[in-house]
Amino acid sequence: MIIKHSARTPLCADHFVDAFAAAGAPEGLITSLHCDHDVVNAVIRNPLTAFVSFTGSVPGGHAVYVLARTVVCG
Repeated sequence: MIIKHSARTPLCADHFVDAFAAAGAPEGLITSLHCDHDVVNAVIRNPLTAFVSFTGSVPGGHAVYVLARTVVCG
């Protein structure tokens, strides 16, 4: 699982990674990304990405939806 939080809350994703590790989850199960929108778009386009979930603003959600739909539907 890859988590990418807002640039306003970048350490939240790192805390998720730490919590899963402390609970005994396998190493590498959760990864946090600190990156810009271009990298996020590349991750969504990657054929290894099987699922995208978004929590955030309406415009951000719309952008993610449009990109994911384009990847799936062409």
